[in-house]
Amino acid sequence: MEGRAMGMPYRIVVAKTLHEEERKAIRTAVLEILDIAENTFSLYRADSEIMRWNDNTSTDWIPVSRPLADLVQHSRMLYIATDGAYDPTIRPLTKLWQFDKVTPIWVPPTYPDIAACLEIVGMHRIHLRDSPTALKKDLPSIELDLNSLVEGWCLDEIAKSVKSIVKTNFLASLGGEYVGLGLNSQGKPWRVMIEPTAGDSKKSKNQPNPLFQVQLTDLYISTSGTYRSGHYHEGQWFCHLLDARTGYPIPRERHLASVAAESALIADGWSTALLTLDEQKAAKICSDLKIASFLCYEADRGSRQWRSEHGRVHFQIIVDGSIPTNRSKLSSVNWLVLATCLIALISILLFLAKRLTYRVLLF
Repeated sequence: MEGRAMGMPYRIVVAKTLHEEERKAIRTAVLEILDIAENTFSLYRADSEIMRWNDNTSTDWIPVSRPLADLVQHSRMLYIATDGAYDPTIRPLTKLWQFDKVTPIWVPPTYPDIAACLEIVGMHRIHLRDSPTALKKDLPSIELDLNSLVEGWCLDEIAKSVKSIVKTNFLASLGGEYVGLGLNSQGKPWRVMIEPTAGDSKKSKNQPNPLFQVQLTDLYISTSGTYRSGHYHEGQWFCHLLDARTGYPIPRERHLASVAAESALIADGWSTALLTLDEQKAAKICSDLKIASFLCYEADRGSRQWRSEHGRVHFQIIVDGSIPTNRSKLSSVNWLVLATCLIALISILLFLAKRLTYRVLLF
């Protein structure tokens, strides 16, 4: 089953034949979850819960739903772990940079405007109350942007609902998030393939990137990238992902981050948070927190891939180079070797035949 909701494609594959009632129940559950997410987290709807909180200038406690409170709490953990590079209060900066605008004329904001936005950015200016759930802002103009966690939250909820209907053995995806529970119809783990980015134009077309395989058995995976969403200005690429400490987009060298975890929310958050860190800090945090990650960076000759210690278990290289369309076909080099061997064999046979004929004549 597949479709689109909240501007994202979703797909669910179940490893058995479903009754029509089961199909209907799954589809209904998925759409209900996505509808809750849109009503709670959408930054494009003025009446969503998060937009109403953003527009509220009160500095008193404002009651919020449990899903909104949970995502704020999770984002606080990422904020602390990244020393503020990942920050859900970045909404004023994202509006300033206008990455969601499709326009042929786009210019980056000025430094004074960025500096002014930084004055109202900072997770330390938001306070969370657990019971009853409520949020409080220190400044009236503080706003939240939880988009980097919404897909993960949705997929976790979808997985719970589908599991309650079909028990196990299914693969579900939403945007860049995947979850595989149980086994596929062949009794094997669900598999997801990741193709690293090609890097820059210096990479030779004869040197394709390796493919990485992830086996999903009761595992979630999220992949985030910086090379598709953004704008060019005067030949320079500005990606959509910002470093909340500087107010500027992260360097374009950080192409892709993929994380495998026990929940989609954890995988989703870290796949974005790791991109806000440089390579050394990302490697250290993956080691310290035992994050199963696969990172891709731009290098002089295309791209460079890195897997954390725990990531090597899940992200496995399966091919160096391109995959042939038919594995029985031979490359031109292999044909040349084969032809050489055949010619040598024929030459040996002819030589032996001549020796045998000579001996027969002597006899």
